[in-house]
Amino acid sequence: VIGASLASADIHLSPEIEELQASLAHKIDLFRERAWELQIPMLGKGNTPIFFIPSGNPDTCFKIAKRMMDRGFYQSSAVYPSVPYNCAGVRITNWLERKDIEPMLNVFKEEREAVLAIEGISEDTIKKNFKGVEYVLSR
Repeated sequence: VIGASLASADIHLSPEIEELQASLAHKIDLFRERAWELQIPMLGKGNTPIFFIPSGNPDTCFKIAKRMMDRGFYQSSAVYPSVPYNCAGVRITNWLERKDIEPMLNVFKEEREAVLAIEGISEDTIKKNFKGVEYVLSR
C-alpha cells in the first residue's frame, strides 16, 4: 500500500498526470458517444470512468455479464442487496484501450438485447424500476 501510494504521488506530481487524465477523459467521451449512438441506456451523465447499465433483476444481470465474459469482455454486476432487487445493472469500468471500446459496446448491446428478449423484459419495464434516477439514452 505504501509503495502504491508513493507511485501514485510520483505520477500526480509529474507532467505525466496531465497526459493520463486527458487520455481517460477522451475514453469517457468516446464511450458515452458510442453508447448513445447504440442507444445503450446508462444511469446519469456523470463524468466518470465507471458506467452503470440498467439490466433488470440479478438473474438477467448475471446472464448478460456471463455472456460478455464468454465473448472476452469481463464486466462486473451490481445486484441486490447493493441495489434494489429490480435495479440490477452491469458496471463497465473504462479500463479498455480506445480501440476496444466500440467492439465491446457492440457486443454488449447484442448480448443485453438477447438476454432481455429471452427473459421477456422490456426497456420500459427496466426504466420504470429506476424512477427518480436519471436514465440516459441521449447526450
